[in-house]
Amino acid sequence: MKVEVRQLNIVNSILGRGLMSAKNQAHMGEEMFTSKSRDSEWIEGCVIRVARGVLGLIDWKRTKVDVKERLYKGLWSIFPVIAERADYTVGDISDLPDAVLETRFANSLLVAMHTKNIELTKKDPTGTLAIKHYVSPDRFCAVILPWQIGENLGEKIRQTNAPLHLVPMTKATVFGGSGARRKRELTVPDYERFILGLLGSSRDFLFIHGVRLPTEEDL
Repeated sequence: MKVEVRQLNIVNSILGRGLMSAKNQAHMGEEMFTSKSRDSEWIEGCVIRVARGVLGLIDWKRTKVDVKERLYKGLWSIFPVIAERADYTVGDISDLPDAVLETRFANSLLVAMHTKNIELTKKDPTGTLAIKHYVSPDRFCAVILPWQIGENLGEKIRQTNAPLHLVPMTKATVFGGSGARRKRELTVPDYERFILGLLGSSRDFLFIHGVRLPTEEDL
């Protein structure tokens, strides 16, 4: 199956049916691409908090730091998780060649949800905040795709009420947090700018979930 077909199946499933755990995807026969166990019942992600400073004012400096940490820092933030594959070893991801990492980053999407609209659970024993089983697309505040993916898939992308947005590429410092060996200046989809815009317009906490899309390397 061509990579574009596999990517389209995943994108249209998310837009039309929502996010499902790996276990639910396998049960439904949905197209899936994950390094996690197919028995997992969890949809994991990161919560981004709108930081408040003195007098209850929004502290955008702290908020921007939080966004960067949730997207780029350490092995459990969004972009490092997007880079994972079934054969990866924890701690080795940050040593992969630039071209491999950037291709994996570019073939991804991000789903953002306001935390007030979803039921988050602490996943034991790690304490990770996650959604169990399923979240419907009417709970999404944004499905964010890189421009190139949107251009490649074009009109074949399902038209639904889930808000789809395309973003350009940018440079960012990835890794460098806990468990990563070295910082890397890499090209990534500009999810950061879009998320900051969502936080600015709503000032509500966000739950973000990164989705891997397969590349030619993965076929």
